[in-house]
Amino acid sequence: MDGRGVCHDLYFSHPIAYAVGVGVPAKHCARARRLGRNRMEGAMKITRCGEVPSVRAPADAFTGVVWQNPIVTAHAPGRVGSALVTFLPGARTFWHHHPLGQTLYITQGTGWFQTEGEPRIEINAGDVIWIPPHEKHWHGATDSTTMSHVAMHERDGARHVTWLDPVSEADYLALG
Repeated sequence: MDGRGVCHDLYFSHPIAYAVGVGVPAKHCARARRLGRNRMEGAMKITRCGEVPSVRAPADAFTGVVWQNPIVTAHAPGRVGSALVTFLPGARTFWHHHPLGQTLYITQGTGWFQTEGEPRIEINAGDVIWIPPHEKHWHGATDSTTMSHVAMHERDGARHVTWLDPVSEADYLALG
């Protein structure tokens, strides 16, 4: 526990906070110790709104302003990971692929999606996109609107994504 009353004990840390490298309020660590539970014993967990901070997406995988809100990173033997990702206008991922595929559920706005060698397509709130394993693609907001999606994937060992090159401005704006 640090001086701010935040627990950083990896054995008792909240699994979502553990995934993004932040501590959790001390009351959760104390409760886990009192109940004799740890993150591997499968105790039900509720993450309250505001307990896990939004994270600015890294510039070595995204162009523009992108915010990530972690939803879950399962502990072994589970492999699922999920985040709510919000792209401001003009923001997008780099080209990338996933070893076990990815599902995107568009929750807000309008965006663009492109698989390598295919035309760029428009995606809208309510759309669901399944991207097969190893399919090189990118996704993000349009040049004038925001877009949010829930990204879901599974880890293959420690990896769930391979980041490649940035999407050029010309490719981003090219019509299908």
